[in-house]
Amino acid sequence: RQRAWLRLGALVPARSSGGAVDVHRLRLGISWVALALGLLAVAQPRWGYQWVERQKEGLEVVIVLDVSTSMWTQDLKPNRMARARHEVQDLLDLAGGDRVGLVVFAGGAHPRVPLTLDVGMLTQVVRDDGTTRLVAQGSDVGHALDLAVDLLGEPGESDRAIVLISDGEDHGGDALAAVGRAKAADVHIYTVGVGTLEGAPVPDPAGDGFLQDGAGRVVISRLGEDLLTAMARAGEGAYVRSAAGNGDMRAIYVDEMRTRLVAADLGAHRERIWDERYQWPLGLAVFLLLAIRARRPGRLRLSGVAPAILALALLSVGVAEAEDEGAVARLAAAQAATPDDLDLGEALGQALFEAGRAGEASRVLGEVADRSTDPEQRRRARYNASLAEYESGRLTQALEGWRRVLEDEPEHGEATQNVASVQQELAERLNDPPPQEQQGDQGESDESDESGDTGPPPEPQGDTGAPEGSPSDQGGDTGAPPPDVDGEVGDRGELEDGSDAEPTQAGPTEAEPTEGEMTEEEARGLLDGVEEGTPRLGRSRTPPGGKNW
Repeated sequence: RQRAWLRLGALVPARSSGGAVDVHRLRLGISWVALALGLLAVAQPRWGYQWVERQKEGLEVVIVLDVSTSMWTQDLKPNRMARARHEVQDLLDLAGGDRVGLVVFAGGAHPRVPLTLDVGMLTQVVRDDGTTRLVAQGSDVGHALDLAVDLLGEPGESDRAIVLISDGEDHGGDALAAVGRAKAADVHIYTVGVGTLEGAPVPDPAGDGFLQDGAGRVVISRLGEDLLTAMARAGEGAYVRSAAGNGDMRAIYVDEMRTRLVAADLGAHRERIWDERYQWPLGLAVFLLLAIRARRPGRLRLSGVAPAILALALLSVGVAEAEDEGAVARLAAAQAATPDDLDLGEALGQALFEAGRAGEASRVLGEVADRSTDPEQRRRARYNASLAEYESGRLTQALEGWRRVLEDEPEHGEATQNVASVQQELAERLNDPPPQEQQGDQGESDESDESGDTGPPPEPQGDTGAPEGSPSDQGGDTGAPPPDVDGEVGDRGELEDGSDAEPTQAGPTEAEPTEGEMTEEEARGLLDGVEEGTPRLGRSRTPPGGKNW
């Protein structure tokens, strides 16, 4: 502000109020204080809280997580285990109000967490668990399902479900029979497949290579989608293949479980509700911003010289505008008298453009281009008509006009550059990568270097005088509404429902509790699974099926 002030010379500062600089400094300081208070309000300061009893209504769900060695296979990046943990987290984010438990399995199975409303604790357990927790390796899906049914206990008012997250390898051969036992206990089975049908070698936990079978061949682990689909169908649930994002878990939980299963009252749950205090700094910031408007520097005390200079500048602008309008009127009258004189029409289009009437200029020049039999005049008039279209904000019409110029003269350099520039501008407005026209197959990183500068269209051209000035970036009508852009949705995989009913879209789920407490019964159930710091594992002495992955 001070540098701009000095550029005005001695006339203005000498006649300004003496405290103007101090007022501007004060306003700047108040602005900084208001900004700091606004940032403090965004940080949501809070102090004081109260405990609130809330009734929880939900399902009883046990997550059965495969932690066998094959889950380290890297056909998904970084590996299947990382994707499986993301799937568990997505389910916990959606399952607000449900009682959720966890069973992990490999060659044996372990009831890791009993049914609880404390999803925060369960999230931490899943994050810390790995395949090394279970000594017996392999994949015994049937044993894991039996333990999950035991963890659910006796049937209650709410429906019960098991969500199996696995690569579908089952070396025990008892998976479908276990599904039948779960169905007899009125438990629904939902499955999420983690992996690819092509598969990949299984890393060796003891070294840098890969596991080998008894014949010395490298073990290739593939997604057992047929088994997982059959289990979901037999368990009156649904199957989905794991995909990036939470779309697959929403298909299982929101579209299937919450739509078809019956939730019941699971008892009261205590939540700590904090008292928000952001209103105070926010209110003070708004007050200071309003106070700035009330404190302003004084008016300039101008001498007679300054108004004279200002009046002279305004008069010169008015004279120039009057001359432009006079030229337009004279050319319009002459063109009306001789409508077949296309040179006169082209001159009228130039005058309209220079007078700032780009819309009328584009219409007049367009008529000249359509009627002219001289190829050079037709090309020149159409080029300048497109320039006038661009100046008036109609980008799509300008683009179409320059494309017609290229049809008559493919080597026209300015029209080629203008087409590329307008295409890029339209693409940026639609938030879409610009199409490449008259370009070879080039990488994105080299495109700008090889195609040259695609800046604003150049000056108008022509022998008879064409509109001058380059197009400016105006947000006018682009000629057509932007197309509908669908939101990007991750691949959910193919959803297969075990029943004949069509799933319907469920409403929004309840928000998950901010904090929860484990009951004494849940704590005893958790402690019962631990003996001297070592999990009591249900595992066979040899890996199921003789396979250790």
